[in-house]
Amino acid sequence: MSVIYTELTLKNEDDAAFAKKGYIKEDEIRQITVEAIVDTGAWVLEGMDLMINPKRELVGIHGDIVMHRV
Repeated sequence: MSVIYTELTLKNEDDAAFAKKGYIKEDEIRQITVEAIVDTGAWVLEGMDLMINPKRELVGIHGDIVMHRV
């Protein structure tokens, strides 16, 4: 069995919201990039106190594609 690694960037969600509203600059968002082992059977990051915001691609009635939190 092989081990799969990926690079993840974890961002502070509050900072991202403030940047979106223009209160802070994009480069002021607190974030960290880490290399992690992929657990192909997992779908939730546990024990890290992270807010998981899964998104799905949705197709609107006019064919437009949007990402939406589920």
